[in-house]
Amino acid sequence: MDRGQRLRVTAHEGKQCADIKFINRNDPKEQFAAPWSVFLNTLEGTGTKDSIAKLWSKPPYENVMLKVVRDDVGRHFMNGSCSQRWAEFSGGLANVVEGGRTCWDLYDEALRPFGLTAADTDSEGTFNAFMSVSYDGDGGFIFEPPSCETGDFIEFEAEMDVLVVAVSCPDKNEINDFKPKAMKYEIFNGQDPL
Repeated sequence: MDRGQRLRVTAHEGKQCADIKFINRNDPKEQFAAPWSVFLNTLEGTGTKDSIAKLWSKPPYENVMLKVVRDDVGRHFMNGSCSQRWAEFSGGLANVVEGGRTCWDLYDEALRPFGLTAADTDSEGTFNAFMSVSYDGDGGFIFEPPSCETGDFIEFEAEMDVLVVAVSCPDKNEINDFKPKAMKYEIFNGQDPL
């Protein structure tokens, strides 16, 4: 995306999560920092652990990379993505992930044409669109069905030139309402779709 363009992520097939990484196109070391963004949005009064208005890059950069301009749902998770180890601990790759590839595997595949790999990205630098996560009394994760309905979307406006790495989460559990589905990703110039 170029600065000023908008990215719309739509749950056009129903309840589904999108795992998205944002990388400065001119300096790949500058990347979206999910927990840091939650912290800074909370301090500014522009967000919570579930919904943020500004996507900040990690220190030492600390720039606003994108802004949320519309959010039909207002509940997302800011953290990481499924991996081979996660799949192993959760019951085995074939049992928990559609197609035998985790989000990290999909990131790796998507980044290679840009001379990057998933290992070049921050493991906690993921915007988990529509993912609903609560915490139990001991601080453990409680995964819930996605917070979206068919047609709901979130829209971001780029504050710098960014490389967007988006995958539709392949988990076969409550995170995707037990059936992974496609997401719709559109880039706009202002209000006009490309």
